[in-house]
Amino acid sequence: MSIVSLVIAISIGAPPQLSDTRNVLERFEDAGIQTQGRDPFAGTGLCGASLPVRVPSDVYYVSLPPRGFNDAHLRLLRRFPHLIQVRCKRPVTEAEHELIESNVPTGAWLLYDIRLDDGNLKQRRSFRCGYRFADEDVNGDGIIDEDDGEIRDSANGG
Repeated sequence: MSIVSLVIAISIGAPPQLSDTRNVLERFEDAGIQTQGRDPFAGTGLCGASLPVRVPSDVYYVSLPPRGFNDAHLRLLRRFPHLIQVRCKRPVTEAEHELIESNVPTGAWLLYDIRLDDGNLKQRRSFRCGYRFADEDVNGDGIIDEDDGEIRDSANGG
């Protein structure tokens, strides 16, 4: 039996690897990470249950538990192309924040605080990946403030 035939025979009988879409969702579930699908009534003023999640492209919301997730889970966030929100029930470390920010789509809402390396808490409960608050008067009221909104930050992934 040639080496090529052996490799083909092994790959046919091999179990699915990490590329298996169900495996990603199972790993999240095993770690206590909650995933939710999109809200079919979003923007209409109506309230409805989120759609079920069957494959990674169904995931729109991720809720990280206080413990039980690791860096490998955060890297898997890139497998969710429609992700619009990541929440965490505890402050994340700076390293975890950088991993989350580099693995979610631009514009995704990040809802958590950040525990700085010096132990201080940076309260940034709601911000969007790849955006920053405008540092110029965008709305023309003569004041530079949060009412000027957010703009895409080309220096940080926007």
